[in-house]
Amino acid sequence: MVVDLGDSRLQFRSAESSHTLTHPLLIQVFRTIETILDGRHTVAEIVSSVHSDVLPTTVVFLLKLLQGKGLLQPGIGESKLDDKEQALWRNQLRFLSHFVPDAASLQSMLAKARVGLVGSGDLQQSILSAMSAIGVGGVTELREPSTQCTEVCGEPASFDLIVACAESPACTFFDAVNRACLSSGTRWLRVAISGTSAQLGPTIVPHQTACYTCFDLRLRTHQPELDGYLAYRAHVGRLDGRAEEGSIAPLWSALAGQVALEVMRLLVGFAPPATVGRLYEFSAVSPAAIPHDVLRVPRCPSCGRRQTLAEAWDQGLAAMDVRS
Repeated sequence: MVVDLGDSRLQFRSAESSHTLTHPLLIQVFRTIETILDGRHTVAEIVSSVHSDVLPTTVVFLLKLLQGKGLLQPGIGESKLDDKEQALWRNQLRFLSHFVPDAASLQSMLAKARVGLVGSGDLQQSILSAMSAIGVGGVTELREPSTQCTEVCGEPASFDLIVACAESPACTFFDAVNRACLSSGTRWLRVAISGTSAQLGPTIVPHQTACYTCFDLRLRTHQPELDGYLAYRAHVGRLDGRAEEGSIAPLWSALAGQVALEVMRLLVGFAPPATVGRLYEFSAVSPAAIPHDVLRVPRCPSCGRRQTLAEAWDQGLAAMDVRS
């Protein structure tokens, strides 16, 4: 938005930034080119539209100034999207243009991405709807994850990302997904409802970040009564073994929206992913998301590639003949 302050100053404002022009020449140049800053003209055409007594470098300086302040976005140019797609995703392309110079290429990447959605129930459908809303084109629903996930994830080129969701802790289910994705080298994102909270993450990059077994082992170390936790874990381990603790639609909708944003970050990289080696916990009692780092476990039985060699002092002790 352009605001004439009425005292020979011109102010440009967006939701996140502002800049005030005070130099008369720059204000004059802007007023000359204002009507053609619609994303349909090249820089050369914009430069040629001003009076000959204005140096081209002055026009280019003004364009760079406005772009650097986040007040001017590049036009679509030669787009990978057709006219129908550009009209459909116009608002999203404008949003992505705040982060990248070629938003159309990112939207095209989303349309071609292959995502496997593993889970069941209303949460799966909420996530599917959220991913469709941002234009993820190739989403495959796996309704029987205990069998289909292993088969599909067994092909490394099948999916760019797996999203595994459950309406309970579903430890056995996530164990199965973890084994399949470690075998195929497929990235996967964990999404779960745990009591009155929702959990987004971690995203597991096989043999690079903590896997689900690492997460589960570290979770056990924080339990004050491990035997009770293991009994509960066995009870709600399967995908259909949920404990009926109720649900609330706004929390699930908020979680599905966050899943869609993280999927977009993972697939096209308009911003760094937030769940690689980390999970976020959402609660209905507060809008704040609580982050938890998830670190790899040394010699993890699932993702550890080799046993750690014994240290020299361990070898020495093993060789000693200790007698009582």
